[in-house]
Amino acid sequence: MCSCIMHTICMVYFLNTCRTYFNTFCCSVHVFLDISFMSCVVQILSRCPACFHNFVSLYCRMTCDTKQSRFLAANKFTTSKTRKTAISEVTYAVSEQFGFGMFNSCRDVQNPSSGQHALDMLCGKDASKCTPANWLEFMGDKSLNPVVPFTIKFDLSANSTVPGPNGTTLYPMWSEIEACNESCSCQDCRAQCRPLPPEPPSTSWTILGYDAMFVIMACSYATFSILFVLAHIVWYMGCAKDDSSGQYIVNGNSDTVSLVSAGAKSAVCCGSSERLQARFERLLSTLFSAWGEFCARHTLAVILVSVVICGILTVGCALFTVVTDPVELWSSPNSRARTEKNYFDTNFG
Repeated sequence: MCSCIMHTICMVYFLNTCRTYFNTFCCSVHVFLDISFMSCVVQILSRCPACFHNFVSLYCRMTCDTKQSRFLAANKFTTSKTRKTAISEVTYAVSEQFGFGMFNSCRDVQNPSSGQHALDMLCGKDASKCTPANWLEFMGDKSLNPVVPFTIKFDLSANSTVPGPNGTTLYPMWSEIEACNESCSCQDCRAQCRPLPPEPPSTSWTILGYDAMFVIMACSYATFSILFVLAHIVWYMGCAKDDSSGQYIVNGNSDTVSLVSAGAKSAVCCGSSERLQARFERLLSTLFSAWGEFCARHTLAVILVSVVICGILTVGCALFTVVTDPVELWSSPNSRARTEKNYFDTNFG
């Protein structure tokens, strides 16, 4: 049932496409119905109407053009058992302008069923290696393509005339090409993809031609280094003086500060930085000792308060939602593909 509907739609599209070129046909409705391979092509090229339009025009001109004898000639004939003569091979002259235009409109079209390029199936080889000549050759060679009813020798030429069989002269077929960027999306037509806007030039703050943050950090580092070196120089100079009065020293085997004789050989001069360090260490030791003593005496209260605080901080997990829809995960809500999908779902279900 579905194949019949698709075949009917394809024939209607094929008929309407041919009608856009000329009003009279040299074939009947039965000829249209006999072109069964179009129902397969429409499923492959349906993503890009321009590509399918150009592809149909190739066979429309061959089948129904009243002036087909200008670019089409029979090469070989066969006779059946009922003594009826049938054509077994034809030469079809096609202009390079049309051939390359049709190829360019279809080179990026994706096959909906496989996700690969449509030319992977229609050209008989990888789409990246396909050319207009290879494509036409595969569509006309009966030994390579079993769908071809008889051999069609496509003659792709840039000349105004080409020699035909039996001394005839053929005029390459030319038809108006529909650009893919008129009806196809960016995914199926590279000409439809708009280039990303260039990034605005940076307007960073500079000092003397250099980045301001670099200059400020360099000056800050240099100032700190100079002050640090000067402080140590002054400290060592003060310690080197021979002062008979007592000084604060730090014994090598003790972290405590004591007042001893300045003449002791094992003493090391103790300045303000050492005194501050000793006081800070004593303060930390006092605080952590008090905190440990408090936790040991109020074990239950500390555990309960910790559990309550952790419970309050993890309440937000109840509002956590796991997103599993691949459309939501990998597609931006404002992207072109998402907009087209929403339009399709709204209008076609």
